Amino acid sequence: MRWVVAIVLAACGGSTSPSSPGTGGTSGTLVVQPAGSQSLSISAAGGTVQLSAYQRESDGYGGTTLLPVAATWSSATTAVATVNQNGLVTAVASGSSVITATANTTQGSATVTVRP
Repeated sequence: MRWVVAIVLAACGGSTSPSSPGTGGTSGTLVVQPAGSQSLSISAAGGTVQLSAYQRESDGYGGTTLLPVAATWSSATTAVATVNQNGLVTAVASGSSVITATANTTQGSATVTVRP
Protein backbone atom coordinates (compact mmCIF):
# COMPACT_ATOMS: atom_id res chain seq x y z
CA MET A 1 0.00 0.00 0.00
CA ARG A 2 2.88 2.41 0.68
CA TRP A 3 4.15 1.96 -2.90
CA VAL A 4 0.79 2.98 -4.32
CA VAL A 5 0.70 6.15 -2.20
CA ALA A 6 4.27 7.08 -3.20
CA ILE A 7 3.46 6.56 -6.88
CA VAL A 8 0.29 8.65 -6.64
CA LEU A 9 2.17 11.50 -4.94
CA ALA A 10 4.89 11.46 -7.57
CA ALA A 11 2.36 11.38 -10.39
CA CYS A 12 0.49 14.38 -8.94
CA GLY A 13 3.68 16.36 -8.43
CA GLY A 14 3.14 16.33 -4.69
CA SER A 15 5.63 16.69 -1.94
CA THR A 16 5.68 15.55 1.64
CA SER A 17 7.64 18.63 2.71
CA PRO A 18 6.06 22.01 3.50
CA SER A 19 5.34 24.13 0.46
CA SER A 20 7.32 27.22 -0.38
CA PRO A 21 7.04 29.73 -3.23
CA GLY A 22 8.29 28.29 -6.50
CA THR A 23 7.95 24.64 -5.43
CA GLY A 24 4.27 23.93 -6.09
CA GLY A 25 2.69 26.11 -3.38
CA THR A 26 2.15 29.84 -3.45
CA SER A 27 2.31 32.65 -0.95
CA GLY A 28 -1.00 34.42 -0.82
CA THR A 29 -2.54 37.34 0.90
CA LEU A 30 -2.19 38.55 4.45
CA VAL A 31 -5.34 37.92 6.48
CA VAL A 32 -6.19 40.16 9.44
CA GLN A 33 -8.77 38.92 11.91
CA PRO A 34 -9.72 39.29 15.54
CA ALA A 35 -8.28 36.83 18.03
CA GLY A 36 -10.59 34.18 19.41
CA SER A 37 -14.29 34.98 19.29
CA GLN A 38 -13.93 38.77 19.34
CA SER A 39 -15.66 40.87 16.70
CA LEU A 40 -14.42 43.88 14.74
CA SER A 41 -16.88 46.10 16.61
CA ILE A 42 -15.94 47.92 19.81
CA SER A 43 -18.78 49.11 22.03
CA ALA A 44 -17.28 52.38 23.33
CA ALA A 45 -14.20 54.59 23.52
CA GLY A 46 -11.50 52.89 25.60
CA GLY A 47 -12.59 49.39 24.50
CA THR A 48 -10.11 47.09 22.77
CA VAL A 49 -9.92 44.26 20.27
CA GLN A 50 -6.87 42.09 19.61
CA LEU A 51 -6.07 41.52 15.93
CA SER A 52 -3.76 38.88 14.48
CA ALA A 53 -2.10 38.60 11.07
CA TYR A 54 -1.89 35.37 9.08
CA GLN A 55 -0.21 34.54 5.78
CA ARG A 56 -2.50 32.49 3.54
CA GLU A 57 -0.43 29.72 1.91
CA SER A 58 -1.62 27.48 -0.90
CA ASP A 59 -0.53 23.86 -0.56
CA GLY A 60 -0.51 23.10 -4.30
CA TYR A 61 -3.48 20.73 -3.99
CA GLY A 62 -6.25 23.32 -3.79
CA GLY A 63 -6.14 23.76 -0.02
CA THR A 64 -4.90 26.67 2.03
CA THR A 65 -3.38 27.15 5.45
CA LEU A 66 -3.26 30.28 7.60
CA LEU A 67 0.17 30.73 9.20
CA PRO A 68 0.60 33.33 11.97
CA VAL A 69 3.14 36.04 11.08
CA ALA A 70 4.73 39.00 12.83
CA ALA A 71 3.50 42.26 11.34
CA THR A 72 3.74 46.00 11.71
CA TRP A 73 0.40 47.68 12.37
CA SER A 74 -1.16 51.01 11.43
CA SER A 75 -4.53 52.76 11.74
CA ALA A 76 -5.92 54.87 8.89
CA THR A 77 -7.99 57.02 11.28
CA THR A 78 -6.25 57.41 14.64
CA ALA A 79 -9.00 59.79 15.79
CA VAL A 80 -11.28 56.72 15.83
CA ALA A 81 -8.94 53.86 16.78
CA THR A 82 -5.26 53.37 17.47
CA VAL A 83 -3.27 50.14 17.17
CA ASN A 84 -0.08 49.17 18.98
CA GLN A 85 2.86 47.08 17.72
CA ASN A 86 1.14 43.88 18.91
CA GLY A 87 -2.12 44.43 17.00
CA LEU A 88 -4.15 45.61 20.00
CA VAL A 89 -6.72 48.14 18.76
CA THR A 90 -8.00 50.75 21.22
CA ALA A 91 -11.16 52.74 20.49
CA VAL A 92 -10.83 56.54 20.72
CA ALA A 93 -14.18 57.80 19.37
CA SER A 94 -17.17 56.49 17.43
CA GLY A 95 -16.67 55.77 13.72
CA SER A 96 -14.67 53.32 11.60
CA SER A 97 -10.98 52.89 10.91
CA VAL A 98 -9.10 50.57 8.58
CA ILE A 99 -6.35 48.73 10.47
CA THR A 100 -3.53 47.50 8.24
CA ALA A 101 -0.94 44.81 8.95
CA THR A 102 2.25 44.60 6.90
CA ALA A 103 4.55 41.57 6.82
CA ASN A 104 7.48 41.81 4.40
CA THR A 105 5.85 43.26 1.28
CA THR A 106 2.37 41.83 1.88
CA GLN A 107 -0.49 43.79 3.43
CA GLY A 108 -3.88 42.91 4.81
CA SER A 109 -6.51 45.00 6.53
CA ALA A 110 -9.70 44.93 8.57
CA THR A 111 -12.21 47.67 9.31
CA VAL A 112 -12.85 48.23 13.01
CA THR A 113 -16.06 50.00 14.00
CA VAL A 114 -16.43 51.90 17.26
CA ARG A 115 -20.05 52.27 18.31
CA PRO A 116 -21.21 55.36 20.23
